[in-house]
Amino acid sequence: MRALRTSVGFPSHGDVYVLYPIADFKIEGRRFCNAGPIPDFNPAIGDELMIFCYDQPNDTTGQFLPTREQQLIFERGGKLYASKPLRSDPELLRTTGLSEIERRAKAGRDDRSLR
Repeated sequence: MRALRTSVGFPSHGDVYVLYPIADFKIEGRRFCNAGPIPDFNPAIGDELMIFCYDQPNDTTGQFLPTREQQLIFERGGKLYASKPLRSDPELLRTTGLSEIERRAKAGRDDRSLR
């Protein structure tokens, strides 16, 4: 984990967990599938994830970040995946990946600190 910005009560390193509701499994030959909040996307090992978290962790380990799907942007193979309304945001559509979003966030923070 790389924290772009953090404050007291938020993790600054290590693993964090977020809820991403999706299911695809079989019971006695019957398939149960619940599509996730991002069409045609299921998170996989190796995906990159940017989390915009506003509420402090609410578990005893301090690692579970209470987020909504609108606060998550995934990247896989250079392509970004986000839920509504982010996936139709013109600024997001013009970005080349999470590293560009990270650069912009850091630049915006640095610009504000100069004022």
